[in-house]
Amino acid sequence: MEKSLKKHYKKPKVWFSAFNAALGSLLFSYNIGVFTSCQPCVSAALNWGNDKDTYIPIMSALLPLGAMFGALFSGYMAKFIGRRQNLIIADLIIIIASIASIIPYTLSFGIGRFLSGFSIGNFSMLCPLYINEISPIEITGRIGSMVMLFGCLGTLFAFSFALILPTSDYNNDPLNNIWIAMFLFQGLVALIQLILFLTIFKHETAPWLANKGYKDQAQRSLKFLYYEEYAKQVFERIDNSSKINDSEINLENNYDFTYKEIFTCAKGTTKAMRVGVLISVIQQFAGINAIMMYATTIFNEFGSGVFMARVFTTVTGIVKLLAVFGLLPLIDSVGRRTVLVFGCIAMGICLGAMGFFSMYKVYFVIPFLAIEMYLAFFVVSIGPICWVYSGEILPSRGMSICTGINWFSAFIVVLFFPFVVKVIGLSYTFWIFTAFNLGGALYFKFDMIETKGLAKKDIRELFASRR
Repeated sequence: MEKSLKKHYKKPKVWFSAFNAALGSLLFSYNIGVFTSCQPCVSAALNWGNDKDTYIPIMSALLPLGAMFGALFSGYMAKFIGRRQNLIIADLIIIIASIASIIPYTLSFGIGRFLSGFSIGNFSMLCPLYINEISPIEITGRIGSMVMLFGCLGTLFAFSFALILPTSDYNNDPLNNIWIAMFLFQGLVALIQLILFLTIFKHETAPWLANKGYKDQAQRSLKFLYYEEYAKQVFERIDNSSKINDSEINLENNYDFTYKEIFTCAKGTTKAMRVGVLISVIQQFAGINAIMMYATTIFNEFGSGVFMARVFTTVTGIVKLLAVFGLLPLIDSVGRRTVLVFGCIAMGICLGAMGFFSMYKVYFVIPFLAIEMYLAFFVVSIGPICWVYSGEILPSRGMSICTGINWFSAFIVVLFFPFVVKVIGLSYTFWIFTAFNLGGALYFKFDMIETKGLAKKDIRELFASRR
């Protein structure tokens, strides 16, 4: 069946549909990075003065806090109103958020940050799901990589725009107001995605429609992406609950945990939820969002100066982008568990070295290289594998809970990172992250089940039989 369907999809429409959905991934990463490089500019514009050391971590943490609620909302609503409608809602919210963020009041800026977070929580759940459900089997992997690619582009855009911001005299330099355009950019991208959804990509994904019993609409959705003869064959596979994208359409309903089963650790849920929750927590306590949201501050601490700190921060975006092309194939060729174990060990070594460099005042190039190596290992290991693996072992409710926990963990890390640095210093803070990475490597080695080469049905049956 797979061979008979090969190259009988409408290639431009399939790729353009995925491109449009992947804009959500761009917004996801852009929002994480946009406040990093323009913190002093926003602080001056909103007159935070001596209170900036309090406001900056709070405003940074509002993003993952909103994302936690957004992920939980999308996990619940995606089943009832579909993937496309949820993405449209996320676009509308982020447009409102971008406007709220530029109103010159601290309260409105905070509301904008929280609403932006709510939207990217939706995007983090729904963009991969939407792209997976519209992708023909033979190009699922290539199209799926657009999520990570656009995510890296979002980070790069956010950091690159900041290079033209002033490095001093923020209250008087007219270039300081460029931060306003940086926050409006996210609204522009969301508006483009919204217009495309309303004018061109008008169909919900066929698997969701078929699962809800909307068979005529499911066929119209498939005819938009496939030539008519083959659209019928794909619909028959969906309608008969046979395999599509290495999963079964009705498997989600048969396997899905109830919230009561999850919270009471009912038989069949324990192993999958334990691994899903811990991989989500370890991903955040590995230190990634502390580094990404305070990258400019960290580089500045190592004596690079404000402008060079922004340059180095921009280079981190380039490194992440290059790592996607050069290292992601390892996930399928080597296996999830092996990559995770070695990735966490490598990240732990890099952060341990950062702690050493900070304590003994080793400045500039060497710490910069250590952070770039850390980011490269993150992008190839726990960064994408957290989402790939969780999607393989968990149904939608479990995935929603784990995504919410992931964002709550990010909220804790981002909020308390600067305060912990003040109390115990940058060196010991890096060593705490080192401990989480090395501890994570041990956990993955002994409790994680390798899923390489297994169909989703086999994976879920395997986890259901374990405690």
